[in-house]
Amino acid sequence: MIDYIYKDLFTRSDTKKELLITFDEGTITNHEMHQGSFTLEESLCSESSLVFGTCESSVLKFKVHNIFTDLKNKWLDVSLILNGDTSNPFQIGRFKVVSDIPTADKKKRDVTAYDVLHDIINSDVSEWYNKILPNVDSTVTMKQFRNSFFSHFGVDEADIELVND
Repeated sequence: MIDYIYKDLFTRSDTKKELLITFDEGTITNHEMHQGSFTLEESLCSESSLVFGTCESSVLKFKVHNIFTDLKNKWLDVSLILNGDTSNPFQIGRFKVVSDIPTADKKKRDVTAYDVLHDIINSDVSEWYNKILPNVDSTVTMKQFRNSFFSHFGVDEADIELVND
């Protein structure tokens, strides 16, 4: 369950919803978004049967017009503003653009972006692994292993104690 001050407004048809995508060089709002083109796909496992250990990155796709900046490799912060309350936006997530293709008429751009998990899944971690466990008999706690892994990718994590730490 998402804890958000305005969660009841999501299902109401009279709620004004304004998409806000920010990046270093600017902002994309509903005005630049091609109508009906915004999709966000999230899944733990998209296989027909649950595969334990599977973890998939979220993918964001949209078509935008009047944006001439190449967005490839840029980080996008995506949020939703309900009923004009800019002081309490609903944070959808942070995504890195992997594809930004202008349409044939050069008036629009098809953008595809993934969350940070995309880079993690597609990374070679052998060098990191060999540093944290250099020998066959090397040992670390699960907490040390997890903290090192997230630190390697620059991912912030909550300071918590888990059962196997």
